[in-house]
Amino acid sequence: MTFLIAMTFVMAMHAFLLIKSTTSKTQTLQWGGIPHMFCCLLGGLTGLTLFGLQPVQVLDPGNNVLSLLFLFGMVSYLLFSGYLWRSVNGSESTNGMLQIGMPALTLFCSAYLCFTVGDHWEFFKDEMNSGFVDASFIQSQDVSCSGVVLVQFQDETALYRCPSTIVLGSRADVLFVPWPAYTQGTSRDLRSKMEAMMANWGVKN
Repeated sequence: MTFLIAMTFVMAMHAFLLIKSTTSKTQTLQWGGIPHMFCCLLGGLTGLTLFGLQPVQVLDPGNNVLSLLFLFGMVSYLLFSGYLWRSVNGSESTNGMLQIGMPALTLFCSAYLCFTVGDHWEFFKDEMNSGFVDASFIQSQDVSCSGVVLVQFQDETALYRCPSTIVLGSRADVLFVPWPAYTQGTSRDLRSKMEAMMANWGVKN
């Protein structure tokens, strides 16, 4: 839910400023709506692809779309950093805490979006030693997950994540479970059972 709230809020702020720029009579504000239009398109395309609708075939939900999500978060962070700086320094007219609080909250949500992608990339950085599996195939006594389990092999154990609320990219090779929508732990039993399963399937680790 945290991810959906943050994504929706950032998109809403871009849409609000885009509408504001199109209805403005000031040419500077009109041109200022272009990056917000770009972010609306980018965020909408990313969201649709993560939810499995995949409006553009060239986007792979497991790879390219997460790069676009990171780009969306980073561009949003830079844009609203500028808004916040101008509001704090008085170069724009301010309306109390609203004019400062909204950019600051959007800034925080944008940073969170970038963090979730970085957290995902860190977990799946080694493609040969990470992946996901249905918990019913493993039945590890250390892992109390229902449904899918994200797994990363470490030295002698397996680091696992059990999704708790949301799993995105269901058509991807690597599922996207944004922090904090998972519980995490380590298990020797999970690793041994996964290695036995892969050996039966003829998969080498």
